[in-house]
Amino acid sequence: MISKVIELLNERRWVYTIGKKPTYLTFPLNAQNGIYHCFAEDREELKTFLFLSFLGTSCPFQKRDEMCRMLTMINSNLLYGNFEMELDNGNIKFRTGIAYQDIEITKEAIANMIAKNIDTIDISHPQLVKFMYGEMTMVDVYNSLYPAPSETETESLPPIST
Repeated sequence: MISKVIELLNERRWVYTIGKKPTYLTFPLNAQNGIYHCFAEDREELKTFLFLSFLGTSCPFQKRDEMCRMLTMINSNLLYGNFEMELDNGNIKFRTGIAYQDIEITKEAIANMIAKNIDTIDISHPQLVKFMYGEMTMVDVYNSLYPAPSETETESLPPIST
């Protein structure tokens, strides 16, 4: 699996570093709202491919409990992947992965997983940083990421029967 990731990165001319074990690699990715430190690992014994992107800003100690609650709220709305925070240092990351036992994973599938991961962390980045430094509340962040549907959107939904 990691050879497909390397092939994909080479095709895109992205610079990467192969880890001490040849089953993982790291690389930076630029997006609209930041530069993300990425980690890709093939856990061959588990037939699982893991992709992490790191926010690059540590959450201040006094905001970590609230940040954990907010990340849990955000995660409840995600269809794929999840945010995590390391409690000891406040590093925030977004994790995606795929189990590939008995299936062939294409470079396109790997590219889609990386793109979805980076899109998610990049969209959330400005709000997470504003929350860390007191410019936004938890409710503000949540509502900016998941705005309530407008009246016209809810009018088009079928009524809920009880």
